[in-house]
Amino acid sequence: MNRIVLLGASNLTLSFGRLVNGLRQSLPSPVEIRAVHGHGRSYGDWSCVLGRALPGIAACGLWEDLDKAPVADSLRVLMTDIGNDILYGADVEQVLDWVRVCLDRLQVQGARTVMTRLPMASLSRLSRLRFLCARSCFFPQSRLTLLDVRRLAEKLEAGIISLGEQAGVTLVEPESDWYGLDPIHIRTNFKNLAWQTILAGWWNEGTKPVFPRVRMHRAVEAWRWRPAERVWRGRLEQVSQPVYRDNGTTVWLY
Repeated sequence: MNRIVLLGASNLTLSFGRLVNGLRQSLPSPVEIRAVHGHGRSYGDWSCVLGRALPGIAACGLWEDLDKAPVADSLRVLMTDIGNDILYGADVEQVLDWVRVCLDRLQVQGARTVMTRLPMASLSRLSRLRFLCARSCFFPQSRLTLLDVRRLAEKLEAGIISLGEQAGVTLVEPESDWYGLDPIHIRTNFKNLAWQTILAGWWNEGTKPVFPRVRMHRAVEAWRWRPAERVWRGRLEQVSQPVYRDNGTTVWLY
C-alpha cells in the first residue's frame, strides 16, 4: 500500500481535489491519503475561521490512527503552509516545536518527506497596503505590522531550514512567480507547476505526476469531505473515516 500524509492549511485545501486526482493516477493501487488541512490551520492550537474550528495539526487524531494502521509499503509526507501561527501570535520557537513533533513522528516510520519553506520572495515584495488587506481578510484578529511579520518570518524560515537539514528531508523554496496580489496563496494558473515542483522529491528520475485542474463536480465533492473532528458554530462534529473510497483509493481527513 502507498500511504501519503499531507499536512498544511489553505494552499492544501484549495488544491486538494487536484492533488487527490493526480496522486491516485500516479501511484499503483492501493493508495491511502491521510490529510490534515483547512483555511487558517495551526500546527499546534485550535484555529477558527468563519465559525469552523479545527484542532492543531500536532494534536489531531491523525497520529493515533497512524499508530494503529498497518505498516505501508511506502510513506510519502508533505509538510506545507508553515507560517499561519505567526499571525496568531505564537512564539517562533513554539511553532518550530510543533513542526518538529510532526516531523519526528513521521520520520521514525521511514517517511520520504518534503517540506516547503516560507514564501519569502513573495513577502519581500509585499507592500504595506497589500499586507493590511491580506491580514484583514485572513487574520483579522492580528495586529502585527509588516515589519513584525518579516522579522518573525525570517526567524521561522531559518528554523525550518535547520530542522529540514537535520532530518534529511527535501526542502522546497516557493517561487516568487507562484504568487500574485495574494501573497500567501498559489495562483490558479501556477498550481500544476507548483505542486509538480514541490512534490518532485517523492519520485526518482522518470515520469512525474501532473496536477491539472479537476472538473467542478470533483472539486465540490472534495470540498464537502469533512474531517474526523471539527467544531461548527459551537457544536462538536465527528465524522467516521475514511470519507472517500474508490477503486483502491481511500481518503482520511483530520
